[in-house]
Amino acid sequence: MDERSFELTKMGVQTFARGLKVGEFLLRVVIERATQIGAEPFFLLIDTKCVAGIRLYEKAGFQRDADIVARYGARHSRCDVAMRYAFGTT
Repeated sequence: MDERSFELTKMGVQTFARGLKVGEFLLRVVIERATQIGAEPFFLLIDTKCVAGIRLYEKAGFQRDADIVARYGARHSRCDVAMRYAFGTT
């Protein structure tokens, strides 16, 4: 996005690999890297229909954020939820 703001995008796992915790592993690694490089904000945009994804992100420490919606939400027409990673909460 700019020098320090980063968007997590296109996080998906193929059907045959679901349930193997691949998504959780990848998310942990990406969060570690975002922490190392000082990403702020570190956010994602998602559709409310992606209930499992929202649960995964909340479990990892992402929180819904109205400011992110206002700043970046218009970029993706199908995304109606914005979440920002809350560094230091997990």
